[in-house]
Amino acid sequence: WGDLSVGLSAHGFYRESDMPGVNGRDVGRAALDLGWRRGGVLPGGVLTTLAFAARAEHVRIHDDVVFTDPVNRQSAQAMLEFRWPWAAAGATGARYVVEPILQVIEARRSGPGLPNDDNTMPELDEGNLFALQRSSAEDARDDGSRVNAGLRWARHDPDGWTAEALVGRIWRDAPLQGYPAGHSQPLGTTESHWLLAGRVSNDDGYALSLRFLVDPENDLSRAETNLAWSTASTDVSTSYLYLPASAFENRAVDLSEWSFDVTRRHANGWATTFGWDYDVG
Repeated sequence: WGDLSVGLSAHGFYRESDMPGVNGRDVGRAALDLGWRRGGVLPGGVLTTLAFAARAEHVRIHDDVVFTDPVNRQSAQAMLEFRWPWAAAGATGARYVVEPILQVIEARRSGPGLPNDDNTMPELDEGNLFALQRSSAEDARDDGSRVNAGLRWARHDPDGWTAEALVGRIWRDAPLQGYPAGHSQPLGTTESHWLLAGRVSNDDGYALSLRFLVDPENDLSRAETNLAWSTASTDVSTSYLYLPASAFENRAVDLSEWSFDVTRRHANGWATTFGWDYDVG
């Protein structure tokens, strides 16, 4: 019959300022969440998943005349997913997995609009490409139809190395609300930017992760790389991040940053952390 989940939540925040708008807005929320998910296997080894999620919330908003008070909002998402994993083994003992993924999601939202205080930096990555609800926050709920599609590849070496790669994109029936027209943002139009991600790791604690977003003009719109080494007592990582200038994201110039971090855990329970950031641009 599948898995059914029920959740109740409440939260609020208060700003000391009484100035109308974002500087003084106070918000309180109570919500009820319902979720259902069921998986199956079709002939040929195609994995299928049916999922449904619904949310009803009551929100009180003070010190902001732009929004109705109180607000009763309802949202729901339904998903049909297909995954078709292909597995093979090489002569050296390495195992390979290739997995096409296709999701069809219908989302509907009703009720007055709410201020978006907790999802002001939208992202597209491996964590939300195939998520039923794109945003992990509560203010920005999805609305409309979309198709998520991608291809995963993985290689597991008997010597302890693992390599993974993912390419994917989102197609929507209408532009995502909340983004200015003509703004080049990975999720703002009917076609998202292409997501290219990869990771190489081994049993000795080394890992290299890469993530790139490419816009419809084949220009790089996001880039992030991370090289890390971890042991039982030490973590060392170095990262490079590139983000283009964006008035929508309050960034006047391109961000090109290199960072280096070291954490040492001591036997007495203390830990020492050292970090360094450098503006490459």
